[in-house]
Amino acid sequence: RAVPTGTFSLGGAATATPNATDGGTGVASQGCAAVATSAIGDQTVLCTATDNAGNTSTVLVHFTFAH
Repeated sequence: RAVPTGTFSLGGAATATPNATDGGTGVASQGCAAVATSAIGDQTVLCTATDNAGNTSTVLVHFTFAH
């Protein structure tokens, strides 16, 4: 799962980096949506991966943005 880690400023830039694996056909693409840093509290970021056979998996990752 991709979870934003580190120190971020309220309203600042942050990213989530996916780490998908596929033991079959391999990973063709993967990425995560923008990470929200505009509000303190519980947040989510959507990450998606597609394998070389065209199968897609999406996960909604929950995290807490605190100060």
